[in-house]
Amino acid sequence: MRDRRAQRHLLISLLLLVGLTGCPWPWGAPPQTPAPLKGQVFLDGHPASGVTVRATFTNATPFTNATPFSVSEVSNTPVTTQVTTDDQGRFAFENPPEGDLNLEAVKDDRRKAILMGVAVRPNAQTDVGRLDLRPTGHIVGKVTAPEAPQVTEFTGTDVYIPGTSYVAKTDQQGNFRLTNVAAGSFRLLAENRYLGRGEIPSVQVEPDHEAQVGQISLSLKVPSIERLDQSAGAPGSWVRIEGANFGASEGIPVEVKFNGIDAVEVLRESNTVIRAKVPQLATSGPVQVKVGLVPSVSPVTFRVIKRLEMETATPVILALGETLLFKVKAFDASEALVSDPGVAWSSSASGVGNLNGGGLFSAAGYGQALVTATSGDVTIQTAGPVYVSPLDGGLRSLTSASEANVGPRLASGNGAVLVVWTTYNAQTASHHFAAQILKSGNAGWGVVDLSSLGTFGSPPPMALAWTGQNFELAFATPAGLVVRGLDANSGVPIGAAQTVVPGVSALELSLQYGGGTRLLSWIDATQRVRATSSSGSSNLLSANTGTPRQSLSVAFDGSAFRIAWQEGETAMATRWQSTNQPDASAISGGGNQVGPVLAGKAGVVLAVWQDASGGEADLKVSRSTGGAWEAPVLLSRPGVQSQPAVTASSNGFWVAWHEPDGVFMRKLGDQGTPLAEPFALMVGGAAYRQPAIAPSGTGGLVTWGVEGSEALFSLFAQRFLP
Repeated sequence: MRDRRAQRHLLISLLLLVGLTGCPWPWGAPPQTPAPLKGQVFLDGHPASGVTVRATFTNATPFTNATPFSVSEVSNTPVTTQVTTDDQGRFAFENPPEGDLNLEAVKDDRRKAILMGVAVRPNAQTDVGRLDLRPTGHIVGKVTAPEAPQVTEFTGTDVYIPGTSYVAKTDQQGNFRLTNVAAGSFRLLAENRYLGRGEIPSVQVEPDHEAQVGQISLSLKVPSIERLDQSAGAPGSWVRIEGANFGASEGIPVEVKFNGIDAVEVLRESNTVIRAKVPQLATSGPVQVKVGLVPSVSPVTFRVIKRLEMETATPVILALGETLLFKVKAFDASEALVSDPGVAWSSSASGVGNLNGGGLFSAAGYGQALVTATSGDVTIQTAGPVYVSPLDGGLRSLTSASEANVGPRLASGNGAVLVVWTTYNAQTASHHFAAQILKSGNAGWGVVDLSSLGTFGSPPPMALAWTGQNFELAFATPAGLVVRGLDANSGVPIGAAQTVVPGVSALELSLQYGGGTRLLSWIDATQRVRATSSSGSSNLLSANTGTPRQSLSVAFDGSAFRIAWQEGETAMATRWQSTNQPDASAISGGGNQVGPVLAGKAGVVLAVWQDASGGEADLKVSRSTGGAWEAPVLLSRPGVQSQPAVTASSNGFWVAWHEPDGVFMRKLGDQGTPLAEPFALMVGGAAYRQPAIAPSGTGGLVTWGVEGSEALFSLFAQRFLP
């Protein structure tokens, strides 16, 4: 009884709520389903059932959307693009694609209706109302290319109404016919991949009529080549082609051929600029640009480079700031010379020198660089480097061609450098001394007359040194070992000759002053090394073991003399002492040590030699600060280096040597380690002879010989900056 009373009260309350609010659902109405795209199709005034209704995007083309046109899905719910009318002629797209659509109702080929530009938006009901089926019509016309009159082939050009399934293809003459088109007003397009596009903005199709549209002009224009940025280039080089009507805006395909060979890489930058890479099989001939079906030929012949040849000879030496113009020859496949090859230039060391587009090399820093000319995949590099060296003035020839045969010897003092050598007089079949002096204060060179020192039947061993006041020349005579003073300013002989060691013959001499003392050392005829000082002390430095000895050298370290020589394949050295002369010992380094030379300054002596072990010919350096010789350091670069010379300077040491292709130098620190890369003093294929080196001002002077015929040689000198 209570349950029935409660149910009655609840029903009365609900009826009162409905009456007050008008809502049958007190908790709110359920969400509404989005309204479909809908309409109704009629035929002859009656609803038409079984009619196909298609939806397509207004911008769809038969080339991008297959018939019937497909659209992208925006969710997991399939998108409806085609439906069929019911028995009342009604149709509804339950999930139509969103956007601007065309609706076409098709009963059969002869009865159709179309509605263009239906806007379908999210959550909005779209009722297109009534579509009346009517008889279809046709569109007839012709495609032409008035800007390219040479085109006579139009087969396969597409003519279509965007956003519909209406498309036709032209015949060879360009004629087309679109059949069974729904009545209405349409935009008609013609498109050919190789001929461009054309358009008629509005075509009216009437039922059972044929719409004659006349001609549709395609956009293709005849391309033209006005210029090439270069007239020659090798395979792999890029050529900029300038002209007009290159089809970029129309998207028409473009091809480039070099004398009939297709360029694989073509970049069309605009309607007026194309860049193409010369193909590998290309030969000299015209360049052709083909836009679509229409070609254009360059007004000039393009020469294809197959080989480059460097004209400028190397190696070569430049001073800082100097320039050198490099030139190159180019040849095509027939070995015909190609003018104006337009190569690109590069330097292997930009810090040493750079090149401009014309091949002008500008020396920017000390060192060496190789120069390369490039055209596409074809390159040529200089046979030798460009050396930028710290040279002070030009190269000086001290002798006429091939006359000096012994020397040279150098010594510096009082700001001057004296160079002494011997020459041969063929008329008298005798040898005599010759000299030139590089005067102090940039006063230039002077020739020194040393004829008063006599003549000799064979070149006499000699040595040259600075005493602290003047120069002194030591040489061997039949009477013994003689020294003669030479003027500090002019180099001419002064005073009388002094026989220091009478009755002695010598194979080599070395002379050095230090601490007010003169030390004269020599290798005698029995291969023994001896020395005598101006204080009256004489010592035997090596016993007669029968081992050949050569390359005698002496240096002063501020407190003592150090003497070195080559003994067999070992560099030996000892410290000179007036009494209790120590035995000589090997300079550390092992191997085949050839031609050791010494240079000293306060507290340190450097030894430099050629290491000929293992078939190599590298220079090594070892240092001594008064005791044992330190482990050697490799001084030179790969290659063959011979006959080193070394001198001390205020801020280190300088080492000179020769190679098969030149004479070179390198600066070392007091530790014996290289401070800079080698630089060249003279380059070119020649037979070079023993360099000699001496300080001069803040820089120095190097001399060397270049061998001529009959063991004679010319003598050259070059000043260098610090």
